[in-house]
Amino acid sequence: MEKTYWGADFGELTTRENVKKGDLVKLKKLGQKEVKIPALDKNGVQHGWKTAHRNEWQLENLGVKGIDRISSSSKELVLNSAEMIKKQQLQMRNFSQIKQSMIQSEQKVKIGIRLG
Repeated sequence: MEKTYWGADFGELTTRENVKKGDLVKLKKLGQKEVKIPALDKNGVQHGWKTAHRNEWQLENLGVKGIDRISSSSKELVLNSAEMIKKQQLQMRNFSQIKQSMIQSEQKVKIGIRLG
């Protein structure tokens, strides 16, 4: 049976388990944990933090043996650290610049196809 699931940790889990398309895997939801995520307004500007729930998963590639499946719980990120805030601000600035250039490009195309 094929079914789609989404999870923040799936990238790391599928890499660790060496999952390829067509592999038979065992997926188990272990529970949820509270995480703090940036609270953004409609313009993408951060105004504090909000609490969200992130699912925790266990993934096992049934065709692969000998993998260290002990999860690394020391992977905790401090999201309100100065470094993370600077990183997020840089990403938002880059996104805004790309968005603006796409809008300008779209406007040029609109102007370029006017007739009469």
